[in-house]
Amino acid sequence: MASSLEVFAPIARRIRLQRRIVACGFAIFFLSALAGSLLGKNPHPLIFIGAGVGLLILIVGLFSGPGSVSCPECNGQLKRADGNYCPECGARSLSEGDWFHPRACAGCGQVLRYSKGGRRFKFRHCTYCGSHLDPEGF
Repeated sequence: MASSLEVFAPIARRIRLQRRIVACGFAIFFLSALAGSLLGKNPHPLIFIGAGVGLLILIVGLFSGPGSVSCPECNGQLKRADGNYCPECGARSLSEGDWFHPRACAGCGQVLRYSKGGRRFKFRHCTYCGSHLDPEGF
């Protein structure tokens, strides 16, 4: 039987690829817009094409990733760290947290913060069963 690392590896690769595509599209769009603004009133038409291509790559990248990611062991959804296991180290030592204090791991010290841009930690382990999913994290 394959381990959860082997089963989850292609999903983690796809998530990382999607993030690189989005970053590349953003960079192309931003650099094209910057070049257009630096050239003044008569920018070259290729700058507009570059900005359009960058925006297209950005939009396709945002919507092409895997929809819902679940653990291969327990089928728990890996969108939020709702389980009892730390997503970083896999220890079963998460605090409960409350309105003013986010959940934190007593084992590794990771604070599970969410902000406008998303979560500020990586999933290396499933938060429901603790199985090791990806050494790099996603």
